Amino acid sequence: MSQSIADGGRGRLLLQGRSISRGPSSLEVIALVVLGLAMAFVGYKVYASATDLNAPLPTAATYIPAFETTLNSTISASGSAAAGQQAALTFGSAGEVTEVLVNLGESVAAGEPLARIEDTELQQSLAIAEASLASAQARLDAVLEGASASDTASALQSISSAQGQVLTAEANLDEVLSKPTLSEIAAAEQSLLNAQTALQNARDALVEARSDLSNPQNLEGVSSGSLERAIESAELGLVVAQQKYDETLAGPDAGEIQSVQLSLETARASLGAADARYAELMGPAAADVVAPLEASLTQAKIAVENAASDLEAATIVAPFDGLVSEVNWVVGDRVSGTAEVIVVMNPDLVEIESSVDQSDIINLAVGQSATVTFDAMPGRTYNAEVSAIGPAPSVQQGVVTFPVNLTINTADLATDVPLPAPGMTASILVTTERVDDALVVPSRAVSGAGRQQVVTVKTPAGDEVRPVTTGTTNGTLTQILSGLEPGDEVLVIAASTGGTQTQQTTEQQFPGPVGVPGGGGGRGLQAP
Repeated sequence: MSQSIADGGRGRLLLQGRSISRGPSSLEVIALVVLGLAMAFVGYKVYASATDLNAPLPTAATYIPAFETTLNSTISASGSAAAGQQAALTFGSAGEVTEVLVNLGESVAAGEPLARIEDTELQQSLAIAEASLASAQARLDAVLEGASASDTASALQSISSAQGQVLTAEANLDEVLSKPTLSEIAAAEQSLLNAQTALQNARDALVEARSDLSNPQNLEGVSSGSLERAIESAELGLVVAQQKYDETLAGPDAGEIQSVQLSLETARASLGAADARYAELMGPAAADVVAPLEASLTQAKIAVENAASDLEAATIVAPFDGLVSEVNWVVGDRVSGTAEVIVVMNPDLVEIESSVDQSDIINLAVGQSATVTFDAMPGRTYNAEVSAIGPAPSVQQGVVTFPVNLTINTADLATDVPLPAPGMTASILVTTERVDDALVVPSRAVSGAGRQQVVTVKTPAGDEVRPVTTGTTNGTLTQILSGLEPGDEVLVIAASTGGTQTQQTTEQQFPGPVGVPGGGGGRGLQAP
């Protein structure tokens, strides 16, 4: 019996190694009930003065003075870095790459040539277009100004000269296309036979000279090597004759035919222009004559512009200052007009591609400032700006988001600050609203009472439930537009337990202004 101890208002008896418990007495039960009702009543009074009756009972509370500070409302998001300015460069037409003037990672300046394709045909097309334009202009001028004797003579001379050029070009084309003729083949065969005969004669002469040892003259010739040189010369002549014979049978190559055809087209265009100019010089300058000429002049100008553009596109140039991030073709490759030959990016302009929840998108606007941090570069913060907000939402697993792009102008950074690279993961904090000198209280101090927002204010006469008008909020702090003055102490309902420890923690999280008990100048409440 002497071993019994008191434990939480209940007795415990140790007997023969076994523990036997007894229930509380009736007086103890009554005392516990009274104590519980008293604690519940005190808690209810505190809670009822701060919020509505349907909310859960608070576990701890403290008073925080209202104070003025700079209040920033922010939205957080995540994303990844990308090149803010990038260009995949192509040639305007298909062709063979003749020059690649840059290497991967090389810095380039705007307008700098980067690569070229073969442009001989493009130059010829431009020359033809320019000739047609000059002819169209001359025809129109002749009709408008009237023809003189010298103009007529010059036009006839142009026609004669153009006709001669056409005939020459046609003859050249016929000659190229008709190769080889029978006479050319026969001549090549005869030259080959003559070379073979000459070689055989030289060899026979050497054999004969070496066999006739009784002839001193022949012996002297053999020793001098003249007959051997004759054989070498005959062998070289045979090689040349054989090559000429093979070329004759093969006929003209594609390049030779194309060149002659282009010459013929140019000559015919010149003849057509000369004929048209003469006809206009000899005809009346009526309106029905001038209108078609003006239309032809316009078309000729467009043709020149197109030909010049095609020729210009045969050379890829850098569209802006930047770095070469891709070189996909080499000299000798044949590329199409749409193939991405070289990619240039601007490393000084970094774009952040992000997605923002539908509940936050209404508060975003182009031009809003933001801060960005990157997982790959801890401890560094970069300033950014919202540059684009996409109108089309994306739905994944029932979550609706909108695409949002931000831009970091890294040209403003110090030279020793590392640049974010495309692909790096980013954490984003966008400032959607900034209010200077805002009167604020902790958001937990504000509650709803019907359609009104209310706070519980500490007064000399006791707690007072006071209606307020609220403004912006950053989640932690809420702006009070009316109903409070700086220094008014409001009841803050804390979510955690722990009595005095909870109160101290709350005061550290929500310090008041300088001169107010628990104050810290509002610095801890100022959102970044």
